[in-house]
Amino acid sequence: MIKLGIDLDNTVICYDKLIYDLAKKKYPDLNFTKSNISKESIKKKIIKFYGNNQWTELQGLIYGEKILKADLYDNFKEVIKELKNNFKIFIISHKTRYPVLGEKINLRNSAKNFLKNNKISFCENELIDQKRIYFAETKQEKIDIIKGQKIDIFIDDLDEILSELPKNIKKIHFSRKKKNFMNFYKWQDIYKDLLSKKKLMLKEKIEKKINKKIKILKKINSGTNNEIYLIQINLKKFILKVYKNTKHKISFSKDLFFLQNTKDTKQTPVVRYHDEKLRFIIMDYIRGKKLKKITFNDIKKLVLFIYKIQPKILNYEKIKDKKIKFATDKISNINDIFNDIKLRINKTDQILKLNNKNLELINIHFFLKKIFKKLKLKIKKLKININKKKYYCLSPSDFNVRNILISSKKHHFIDFEYSGIDNCFKLVLDFFSQPEIFIKEEKRKFMLIEFSKIFENLHKDFDDSLINLNNIKWFYIILNSKYDGDFGDYQILQSIKYFDKRIKNL
Repeated sequence: MIKLGIDLDNTVICYDKLIYDLAKKKYPDLNFTKSNISKESIKKKIIKFYGNNQWTELQGLIYGEKILKADLYDNFKEVIKELKNNFKIFIISHKTRYPVLGEKINLRNSAKNFLKNNKISFCENELIDQKRIYFAETKQEKIDIIKGQKIDIFIDDLDEILSELPKNIKKIHFSRKKKNFMNFYKWQDIYKDLLSKKKLMLKEKIEKKINKKIKILKKINSGTNNEIYLIQINLKKFILKVYKNTKHKISFSKDLFFLQNTKDTKQTPVVRYHDEKLRFIIMDYIRGKKLKKITFNDIKKLVLFIYKIQPKILNYEKIKDKKIKFATDKISNINDIFNDIKLRINKTDQILKLNNKNLELINIHFFLKKIFKKLKLKIKKLKININKKKYYCLSPSDFNVRNILISSKKHHFIDFEYSGIDNCFKLVLDFFSQPEIFIKEEKRKFMLIEFSKIFENLHKDFDDSLINLNNIKWFYIILNSKYDGDFGDYQILQSIKYFDKRIKNL
């Protein structure tokens, strides 16, 4: 992953208004005007008429006691929210522990409080990991930290810091005026520039790692977890999959482990290169078409693949890391499904109360809450027991037509970021509930009978009320899988379409 380093004072934190307010109050005779409230102009005026010590004291005040009244630069927070999925972000600041003059207050704690107060770091759901916040006593120590952390790009308001950095580090001068380096004074402009740099830098890093030249032909997909590119190495096509932020280290590990363990099936892409630090996999490019409809023959082929991978469960049982060992959102019993849906309903309640005014969505949500209660009672009365050892399986997890390709009458399977040990009921139910394609009843029954050849009597323990229950889960997944804020118009539209097709007539 590309490492992005950012200075703190006058790069992230904007002191202009705070300095103006304090300086105007302390030095009324200097006649500061709002038309020119930059830190530099005020600094020059104070030093000229009152001396450097007065400026140093004022600086200690703004960096310490008064820092919470400073501002973030416009759009900084929004930009970091976007960048954190594509870069490993550091803040590296030259900040002494105490001011040179004035009241002895811990400036580093003050800076941490500012970052916490603005929900950047040292808080829940921090945007920048607090372990990547560094304070240096001297400018040289700051430069040494930047070198030691092997920062790829550094942003600073001081030209003198950037000048001391090695040539291999790309520099951005946070400044209104261009000096020796590319300069920007708006974080939105920096965001655009960084995205353009990322692709080239990533390519260079991967080439260095595999010791081969690559040509990026096109971007195939950009999702929450990864970016997928069609590339060329020595005139041969491959797929490059790059996994995003630190959270998705697990996605990389899951995908890689599944691919390595299923290569003998010859139905998953062969891994040619991979790297854990950069979190990329280069695998064979499979020419194929996605399934647009499911035939009985397709069902046989899909079930056969699940059968072929089951012996690999022994390799998974040896894994100590449970996040890799088990499928994402695995289930053990029926209560796990109930609890998952209940959690999604509760989170939807919270968002609808705060933000959403879509009456149709509110009515559907109210309807689903009632249906959920009825289904829950019905399933409990049926005493459906999915908590049996025979239903323990190795699952690709994200098992749907989006991740199945057909070429030369052969079925290939891709995308195993959620894979691991799971319950076969979840595997089957998610296939039936997938939004991309509707599986008719006769084919569902056929598939259950085929799966019963692997998982004994699965079809006898199955009930259609489980599908209805799982469809409710999928309605909420489509609406907002991460529950990271309000529901977007597109999410609402797609979830309502799903409701109309799969749930409305219950």
